[in-house]
Amino acid sequence: MGNRNGDIASAKHLVAAGADINDKTAVGESVLVMAAFSGQRDFALWALDNGADPSAQDAGYRSEEHTSELQ
Repeated sequence: MGNRNGDIASAKHLVAAGADINDKTAVGESVLVMAAFSGQRDFALWALDNGADPSAQDAGYRSEEHTSELQ
């Protein structure tokens, strides 16, 4: 469910169809970390409200919590 462009509407459809909001991409990025590092604050907040794990890390051991500290 990777999302670098903040498309919440598409993400809502995917979650409604059973997609796991905590799944990772082939390179180990979670949707939450991807959104946070792409500056998609609204999407990141939506993901958190819909069960995204704020402590999930990507392959580089970055998390949304780490991202928040950088911004």
